[in-house]
Amino acid sequence: MVEYVSSLGNFLGHVEGFDFHAFPTLQQLSLVSEQQLRNAGFGYRAKYIVGTVNALQLKPGGGEEWLRSLRKLELQDVISELSKLPG
Repeated sequence: MVEYVSSLGNFLGHVEGFDFHAFPTLQQLSLVSEQQLRNAGFGYRAKYIVGTVNALQLKPGGGEEWLRSLRKLELQDVISELSKLPG
């Protein structure tokens, strides 16, 4: 499962027989369907991944800015905000 998700990110290089990728952006993750995630072994988690990506894309700044803004909050506030996302 991890290999599948990581392969969606930008290719960083090849070292000793292994390909390395950056963690995929929200845009890259948004191109993956629930069925593709299920086929990759995510099972029931697939709908939550898709739902979370969609919810994040609706946030101000397309989600990435919103996620960065959480760094300024207290831990309990971060937990509260993240708990509002699907799954």
